[in-house]
Amino acid sequence: MLERKTETIKIKKNYKNNIKQTLSLNEFKKIIQNTKQRGFLALGLDAITITSLLSLETNYPFGIIRTKKKGYGTNKHIEGWSPDSNTPLTIIISKKLKDYRNLLEKLPLNIQKIIQLNL
Repeated sequence: MLERKTETIKIKKNYKNNIKQTLSLNEFKKIIQNTKQRGFLALGLDAITITSLLSLETNYPFGIIRTKKKGYGTNKHIEGWSPDSNTPLTIIISKKLKDYRNLLEKLPLNIQKIIQLNL
């Protein structure tokens, strides 16, 4: 089920200058324009930067999904903005879906789209 909601975005690395070349924000906005999301969640360090930029550009909140609970404080998987189970979301991940499948299926989230960054 999660596979049907997943879109992979290839991000090329320029090894000569050691700079990652990313899609523009407008290209990301085109990808998500047909979804009904009301927020973003990032999963993986590389996804946090892009998710925060999309959040600023679209005025939708974002949070960060931890792969493991930190064991202190609120002891939750989601840091920052925490949506309820009815809020439509776009999730941006920095690894393959198979690496995060169990976690995403366990969390009570209304996932509209998953954007997988291929780094």
